[in-house]
Amino acid sequence: NIAILTEAGSVGFSLHADPTTDPSPRRRVMLLMELPFAAEKAIQVLGRVHRAGQVSIPTFRVLISDLQAELRFVSGIAKRIAAVSAMSRGSLASIGNGVFDGFDVNHSLARQAITRFLKQVRRAVPKQSAGPHEVVSDSE
Repeated sequence: NIAILTEAGSVGFSLHADPTTDPSPRRRVMLLMELPFAAEKAIQVLGRVHRAGQVSIPTFRVLISDLQAELRFVSGIAKRIAAVSAMSRGSLASIGNGVFDGFDVNHSLARQAITRFLKQVRRAVPKQSAGPHEVVSDSE
């Protein structure tokens, strides 16, 4: 009932709910724990359980930590998958079946948050002058 696949071992496997080979096809659930950097490889991984002609559409869950850097990484992959999907299908509406909808951190609110964060960091880190031990405050 459970298949654990790595990138190296996943080539050639078809795990979709095929009514001709599976007597009781159930909805597949894919937990993505480590996404490939290349969009083409990520699409290939998703394709292990998502094929035309299957009984039910699979559910995908992307598992990531609460580290913002990882969210940013997944956001970049999601954008690349969207671009590749749009090119191959000719439509932005058919991209990824909503798998990565919650990972778009490259919108105006995200840019505002990054700008605020960087301003706070600049205020917190003392500026250094030519001397190695002299600290110059922001009030100068």
